[in-house]
Amino acid sequence: MGLDDIYEFALVADPDGPPISAAHWPAIQHHIMHLQPAASVQLEGDPPRTIRVQSFGGNEMTQGLLREVERLASTQLHVEDADTDQP
Repeated sequence: MGLDDIYEFALVADPDGPPISAAHWPAIQHHIMHLQPAASVQLEGDPPRTIRVQSFGGNEMTQGLLREVERLASTQLHVEDADTDQP
């Protein structure tokens, strides 16, 4: 698998909402790694407001997986393409 096969995107907490709860981080990471599937999943920020994902399957996430991650993270999230958050 080449570098062209990996897509990066971010799951970002809504600005007016709570940060991402790290209480269930291992479960969040497991769900994304295995169901997306992803090469890498990282929690960013203090308090955490972003989950950075390097995915094998593209830069989209199914609604079911997104809702489960939101439940575990205790906040609403939206998907941002890696290109949209760069200057």
